[in-house]
Amino acid sequence: MGSLAFLLAQDVFYHCLAVIGVAANFMTIVILSRGSCGLARCTGRYLVSMAAVDLLVIIFCVMLNYLGSLYFPFSILTHYHVCSLNSITNAAVVDCSVWLTVAFTLDRFVAICYQKWKTRYCTVRTATGVITTVCTVSYLRNIPRYFTYEPVDVHGPFPVCRLRKLCTNTPWAVYLCACTVLTPLIPYVCILLLNALTVRHVLVASRVRRAFRGQGGDGKQVDPEMENRRRSIILLFAISGSFIVLWMTRVVVFVIQEMLLDIGPMVMQVGDMLMYLNSCTNTCIYALTQAKFREEMRRAITQPIHLFLKLTKDLKPKENLSTHRFHPEAARRGDWLSAPADLRTADWRKAVAFAWLRAADWPQMTSDFPELFTSAQQQAADWCTSRGGESPADWPQMHGPAWQPAADWLRILKRKMMNKRNIRHHFRCQLDAGTSNKTGRKITVS
Repeated sequence: MGSLAFLLAQDVFYHCLAVIGVAANFMTIVILSRGSCGLARCTGRYLVSMAAVDLLVIIFCVMLNYLGSLYFPFSILTHYHVCSLNSITNAAVVDCSVWLTVAFTLDRFVAICYQKWKTRYCTVRTATGVITTVCTVSYLRNIPRYFTYEPVDVHGPFPVCRLRKLCTNTPWAVYLCACTVLTPLIPYVCILLLNALTVRHVLVASRVRRAFRGQGGDGKQVDPEMENRRRSIILLFAISGSFIVLWMTRVVVFVIQEMLLDIGPMVMQVGDMLMYLNSCTNTCIYALTQAKFREEMRRAITQPIHLFLKLTKDLKPKENLSTHRFHPEAARRGDWLSAPADLRTADWRKAVAFAWLRAADWPQMTSDFPELFTSAQQQAADWCTSRGGESPADWPQMHGPAWQPAADWLRILKRKMMNKRNIRHHFRCQLDAGTSNKTGRKITVS
């Protein structure tokens, strides 16, 4: 019963890890690539590469390896060549994730403890070279894993893969043991050592600087240099501490196995789960320790929601003039063409006062009002010519009492917007019972 409950919990864990890990790492790559989180360029380069490798760990090790074999036990993933290549990729991306954490820790160690080397080592060029070297060596080092599998004919469409019996083969046993020592034993020790040296340097430097600078007025240390280092130190310790905690089970399992002691398979599976969990915790660390990253993440989450709400609002149907009273938002061409003729005639003067002064927003009333195309057209043409030669076709072609409210507002705009060449995008008539809400000027609508 306990084993069944553990398998159920393991399945739920890997499914949640796949969904959250892909989303979190992808968001981290997008946010850090913008360079707006206030981090140094070399630091940002390391963090982006770590997020990209962690995303590959989730895709290859969790989604393809575990979930793929769970849902598709006899798919192309079990083919001999595909399985061998997948083994190389799984080991390579895990190695890259581990050693990039070591490289980032070393970069921050040099930046904090050795200021003389900072300008030479902590650069974007050096970071790019280190990242490229780590990824290349990690993949090349795992190429021999291709030959640890052998094909098995199961009378199917293709041969499936099976792990060779390599325990009695001394060269292979040495190779596999060396791979385990290189990942994660040596990186684990390196990160512990570098963090211990960083803590020692920070404590000594703080004591020395406190002796020289003294205390501030409120009894607290006033040191801009140490304040600038604080954020980098917190980020370093958070990432390194997460790695140390989540990889501890895997390291302990390796040490116990080397001592030829028996260990249950459930402990090994828990170690693998915690190891893969390390590939999606960095986003939470950045959000907890970096205020600008939190702001960018909040913006990245809320912006699609606001865009969706805006599109939903724009797609909301307009009021139908055939069943509702006239509303200024409904004074558009499509609504007027679908409205009854008597309603268009009765409320046409209000529509002139309410509607936007743009050609696209005015209905084509030629057939309904053939008498409204003489003086107003000439008036709009003269006024537009005085404002810079805009085409009269952009203005409503009407005259008489229906044109009078718009003509009055044109005279108001002529005084208020002398520096605006295109007033059609900056003006909307606000007329309620013949009175403007903004200016209070009475407009007579006959």
